[in-house]
Amino acid sequence: MESPRFCVDLSFVTDFNRLGKCQEATESDMKPEETEKPPARGTTGTRSSLREPALPRSIPDEADRLESWKEIGAFVGRDERTAMRWGKDHGMPVYRSPGAKRARVYASRTELTKWLADRQEDSPTEVAAPAPRRSFNARYAIAAMVTCVLAVAIIVVFVRRPLHASLPATASFIGDALIAVDAEGKTLWTYKFHRSLGPAVIARSRARLARTADLSGDGDRQVIAVVAYAAGPNERDGFEFEVTCFSSRGKLIWSYAPRESFQFGTHELHGPWHLIDLIVSRRGIKKAIYVTFAHYLWGNSFVAELDPTSGRGTVRYVNTGDIYVLDEIQTSRATYLVAGGFNNEHDGGSAALIDERRPFAASPQTDGTRHKCTSCPEGSPDYYFVFPRSEGNRILKDYMNPIDTIKVVGSEVEFWKSEPNGPYIDAIYLIGLEPSIRPISLRYGSSYDLQHRERERSGELRHTLEQCPERVHPSPVRLWTPSGGWRELSFGPSGFDQ
Repeated sequence: MESPRFCVDLSFVTDFNRLGKCQEATESDMKPEETEKPPARGTTGTRSSLREPALPRSIPDEADRLESWKEIGAFVGRDERTAMRWGKDHGMPVYRSPGAKRARVYASRTELTKWLADRQEDSPTEVAAPAPRRSFNARYAIAAMVTCVLAVAIIVVFVRRPLHASLPATASFIGDALIAVDAEGKTLWTYKFHRSLGPAVIARSRARLARTADLSGDGDRQVIAVVAYAAGPNERDGFEFEVTCFSSRGKLIWSYAPRESFQFGTHELHGPWHLIDLIVSRRGIKKAIYVTFAHYLWGNSFVAELDPTSGRGTVRYVNTGDIYVLDEIQTSRATYLVAGGFNNEHDGGSAALIDERRPFAASPQTDGTRHKCTSCPEGSPDYYFVFPRSEGNRILKDYMNPIDTIKVVGSEVEFWKSEPNGPYIDAIYLIGLEPSIRPISLRYGSSYDLQHRERERSGELRHTLEQCPERVHPSPVRLWTPSGGWRELSFGPSGFDQ
């Protein structure tokens, strides 16, 4: 498709050149006129060139008297030549001392003040003759500046527009390359990575591995991509993850690879770290990228905040257990980062709400156990939830029963608890945050009901869905806060048809 073409009217350039010539002429006009030159030394031109005004009614006293062209010019605010011209051509009251050999002049301050006032009323432009030339030049100078500003604005509009005319809408991996396309499906650019990628990770990843976002707030769009490099020729060799950021034109801006290590009890955990989820902050004051990594073996995890300009990573949250999903929620108290997953020590699905202004937080664990992060700085979540295992999960004997989906609706949050080996959603907890934390409702997924019926028929369950203890008397959700410690949130009965 042919790129859009823009036509710019550059006639202002010709006008601007003419303007420059006018300014040159104006500057030459400002030179003193030949008629204003003082008479040559040794002549009597001064006496003969002045009008002979009537003598003053009284000789001015010394305080009121001006005794030279220099003093007279300074009093009326002009140079000596202009003062002489005004005395000659405009009748300014200037007198000569009678009998003086060199025709000395004098004037009265009082008379000059009255003369200036009268002339301004009768013909103000005549008194200030040079002023129009200066204002004429100033007008053209202002016009020149306005023209320059308009020219710059036109250049900015028509030069920047093509840069943003076709922006990446989506991006995806094909082989070892990342391909960005616009909203019409046209390929904008292709970036070939220098290492082989892991196709298995791309195929089964939970996270969107590539997305676009306006990180700088200038209307442009960058591409953020999660890259899984193959650590070796075999899948069992593992993968090394990076987060990369590309400009709208396909230039690599920065990349971040997790190199963090943590001490839990007496055990030190370091990479490789597997990337689980990534979000671009949409509620905070500034743009930020939050990404969560989990240990490839033990499942302990952390959330890093990436600077959108440099890619520099800062650890914001550490959890003893996997973190599956990230989101944000805004209340009257704060904007919270929400991290859902599983807690190894507390043996249940978990969710943390962390004020984004907090520099760091770690999940609440028991001191002296292998679950406590001993290398982490001080800090804790504002709220930490632990959800009970489901009846179906206990029958399946599946270790994980995590929170893997979060849905924010106003000031309320839905936490979806899943059976990874089912796979299906077994329960949906709705919790309100305003004006304080409160339980709202508990619902069960349709797939969970089907599984319940099937286990009834197989004899694994000895009660009907209608009599299920999980629905009649739901187990409470445990809530931890820094000030109050642990307490329980109780949910009412949930019928099988709810």
